[in-house]
Amino acid sequence: MAESLFLLYLLAFASLNSAVKLPLQGNLKENSEGRRWKRSTNVEITGRPEQGYFTDIFLGSPAQRFSVVVDTGSSNFAVAGSSDVGIDRYFNSKQSTTFKGKPDDKINVRYFNGSWEGYFASDTFKFCETCNSGTVDVALITSSSNFFVSPSLWQGILGLGYKKLVQPKPDAADTVLDSLSDQSIFNQIFSVELCGRENQTTTRLSGVLELEPKVSETDKSYTYTDVVKEWYYQIELTGLTVDDKLAVEDCYELNKPQAIIDSGTTNILLPTVVYWNVLANVETFSFKAANLSSGSAESGLTRDELKNFILRADSLCKEDLQSSIFSWFPEIVVQIAFNTTHQFAVNVPPQQYIRQTMDTINKQGKMSEKTRCYMFGIQKSEAGAILGAAFLEQLTVLHDRVANKVGFKVSNGCKVTDPVFTKTISAPGPRADQGCLAAPRSALPTVALAVTLALIILTLGAIVCWWNQEALKARLAALCLRFRRTQNYTYMLNSEDEESSLQMELDEIRTDLVE
Repeated sequence: MAESLFLLYLLAFASLNSAVKLPLQGNLKENSEGRRWKRSTNVEITGRPEQGYFTDIFLGSPAQRFSVVVDTGSSNFAVAGSSDVGIDRYFNSKQSTTFKGKPDDKINVRYFNGSWEGYFASDTFKFCETCNSGTVDVALITSSSNFFVSPSLWQGILGLGYKKLVQPKPDAADTVLDSLSDQSIFNQIFSVELCGRENQTTTRLSGVLELEPKVSETDKSYTYTDVVKEWYYQIELTGLTVDDKLAVEDCYELNKPQAIIDSGTTNILLPTVVYWNVLANVETFSFKAANLSSGSAESGLTRDELKNFILRADSLCKEDLQSSIFSWFPEIVVQIAFNTTHQFAVNVPPQQYIRQTMDTINKQGKMSEKTRCYMFGIQKSEAGAILGAAFLEQLTVLHDRVANKVGFKVSNGCKVTDPVFTKTISAPGPRADQGCLAAPRSALPTVALAVTLALIILTLGAIVCWWNQEALKARLAALCLRFRRTQNYTYMLNSEDEESSLQMELDEIRTDLVE
């Protein structure tokens, strides 16, 4: 589930003990429309490696508290509305005095590996106990299949995407962010900071959702890219390297059919062509780094074990593995469009895409306390590039829904002591390719083939036309012969009717010849 609560549309998107930070007290400020916004509210995000990132919200009057997945890869707000497998609580609509149900307004949402159905309603909502509340649309989940992780630490999902992504259709409901904006509670700008685990002995993920962050026009701490389409937070990728080697020559392959950032997806998902090239480069690097050119390394690791790990066919569990595993894998760098002429780069150290798992220890039986289990955090995708938590961790990502831009900066609030790695964002520099969203140059042979086929079709058409012309000429010759016979042997025919019939046929043939 945590692999992808990404709508497929594609294609997982709260801890009982999680706490909500009190809002930072900021000044009220009027925007250009005269509305007054309360500035800078920080809400704590928590999570688990197998369940993704989630936060607490408050729904109804009096407020009922629930944990929901923080998902920038979808737009529906949904909470369990009845008991379900894996959850310990659900929204009781009968206990809310402000609840307005729409039981006939059904919804059925399918994900890559799960689904749920329910109906739409509306009720009061707020991000924290002391935050301002507003009325929002919510889908109450009445039944599900493989949606809630069992036992699930969250009871719903908070989609932070654009309205065009609302299921089952954009006009079915308003997003939470749009509703709060319409009620002057939110100004359509927020940031998500995912920190990951502080060390390898903890199972807790951490982060912060900041509403209305204080960012001025002169603030240079963020490096921005445009949202190229307002549904997901779709951006333009300009390149991707593995150990300084390009994964693909044509950057269009990285954006086919789209490239998005998605806090609700755990791993990095890549289009098929890019994925296999990345795996080939990673495998070459890893075999050499782990001294697996032949046989097995001193650690007991074999080529087949490492290959299956890279292919995600199996996890990798060994004692003291954390001391060496990250040195076996290369750094990946993702290049993002800054504008039409420049790009910037964000690195992904192996400490981020080599993901420690929690459930594999149970599957392996009794193990040493020094044993660590890992899964490879890069997957193949039929829905384009999806930059999930494996990319986003250690970044603060600003989502400006007014200017339709996404800003990146290295987080200064995350504390990671083990494993230690460095997250970087390069200064914008010239980009070699200025058309990563356009048809690829690799399509030129296809264009040439299409032109060739068109010429063949035109040639065949000309032959057919010539054939038809010749047939018409033969038909005309036969008709002329009939005319002569009619004129010579009028005593054998009803000459007036025959000549009239022949004249009409001759006129039709002449018309065909002209056309």
